[in-house]
Amino acid sequence: MSLNTTPATWTTSETVTATKMNTEIRDALTGIQAAWTSYSPAWTSSGTSPVIGNGSIVGRYLQVGKSIDFKVVITMGSTTTYGTGVYSLSLPAGLTPTTGRWGFYGTARDTSATQTYPLLAEWTGTALALKALPTTAGNPATAINATIPFTWANTDELFISGRYEAV
Repeated sequence: MSLNTTPATWTTSETVTATKMNTEIRDALTGIQAAWTSYSPAWTSSGTSPVIGNGSIVGRYLQVGKSIDFKVVITMGSTTTYGTGVYSLSLPAGLTPTTGRWGFYGTARDTSATQTYPLLAEWTGTALALKALPTTAGNPATAINATIPFTWANTDELFISGRYEAV
C-alpha cells in the first residue's frame, strides 16, 4: 500500500494486528520515503523532432498521493540533432495533470558561454510547451527551438522541474 489508496476506517471493536499496522502505517510511511522513479521523457517538436544521439535525457518523478514532483534533465551530445519547430516534453505516462493551467520552471545552460537562461514550461493538455523568458520587459515568453534561447550545442543542458496534481 502507498499513499495512493484510501486508508482503512477503524471500528471501535476492531482488534489491531501487526498486519493492519504494517498496511496502514508502515507501508504508507514507506511510500512517503520512496525513491524517485525514473521515466523516459519524450523530447519532441512541432516540426522535425530532435534526436538525442549520444546525449542523455533523464526523467524522474515522485508520487505522494495525487501530488507529482518531477524533473527532466537533457544534456546535449556531440551527435544530438535539434530538429525544427518548437520543443515540448512529456510527463510520466498515466500521471497527467488535472485540467487547468500548470506552469513549471527550469533553466537552459549554454556551457560554451557559461550562461544560464530561465525557462518556463506550460502544460498544454498533452505535453509541456517549453518557453524562454523574455529579455525585455513587456515581451512575451518565446517558444524554445534549436536557436532559442541560444543555438544549442554539445554539453548544453535543459532542466525543467515542478509539482502538479495528477488526475
